Amino acid sequence: MASPREISLALALFAIATAAQADWTGYATDSKSIAYEQGANLVTAGDYAAAIEKLTLADAQSPNDADTLNLIAFSNRKLGNYDLAAGYYSRALSIDPDHLGALEYQGELFITLGDLTAANANLARLKSLCPGGCDELTKLENALAGA
Repeated sequence: MASPREISLALALFAIATAAQADWTGYATDSKSIAYEQGANLVTAGDYAAAIEKLTLADAQSPNDADTLNLIAFSNRKLGNYDLAAGYYSRALSIDPDHLGALEYQGELFITLGDLTAANANLARLKSLCPGGCDELTKLENALAGA
């Protein structure tokens, strides 16, 4: 029989292992590739060019994953590659029309491009998906207020 100390240690190790499997977006990454995890970490670090390389590899390994496409789009947007970003956001949303992150970030791209009508359409979509509010909704609202 395990001692209380051994049980506490096992629970602590389990908690650490579980936390380590959450990527920068808070999604569990147990089904994501190592390339995706590395790419997500590079996005967090602001190394968008390197992130695109890793995330492109992740996309090749698991095509049509909306999370991967969203991060590729985000990285391209941050690098000023707006046409590429737009294409990847469209792909992500064609796979998962309710992808909160892609809706928020695409809305931010629309603001950058001066298309406030399209940004407001994304905002309306987020309002319908998050009637009680969500981070993505708040961030896009704030971005629109600053536009």
